[in-house]
Amino acid sequence: MNRIEGPKGSEAAWSPRRHGRDGARRDSAEDDGVIRQRVRAPRVRTFVARLPVRADVSPNTVTVAGTIGIIVGAIGFAARGQLHTATVIVAISSRCDLLDGEVARIGGRASRFGALLDSTLDRVADGVILASLTYWLFTTGNDRAAVAALLCLVAGQLVSDVRARA
Repeated sequence: MNRIEGPKGSEAAWSPRRHGRDGARRDSAEDDGVIRQRVRAPRVRTFVARLPVRADVSPNTVTVAGTIGIIVGAIGFAARGQLHTATVIVAISSRCDLLDGEVARIGGRASRFGALLDSTLDRVADGVILASLTYWLFTTGNDRAAVAALLCLVAGQLVSDVRARA
């Protein structure tokens, strides 16, 4: 059987269930009969996530900071029609959403409250982005596009409820 190097030099047997086509190791978790595979974070993201851990910044602080950045980008720039600037700010701030879970895992500070906070602020960020875009489209007279953005806003807010009920 083929063997590959795992984390910190340990060896682990290769199998299609534990490794994808790209060779990235995957962790499996079973929840209500459904097997979900999570790809381990790439090395760059892990390296960046260690910075807040070393500075003793909580994962919840990373989550809130990212959401505040998204709100600033959406309300401060997208609602005024400065879509390029808003896109850059939102894209940079959304990287915090990629990091908060990794910061929690590396720092050993994962919690149910942190997971709830993360998912709640994700919905807030989605809503603010689409609401700002809807506002800008309505004020510029682009009513059809504004209605489409409003429909996206409503549908996006249903995601967590549908997932919870399923």
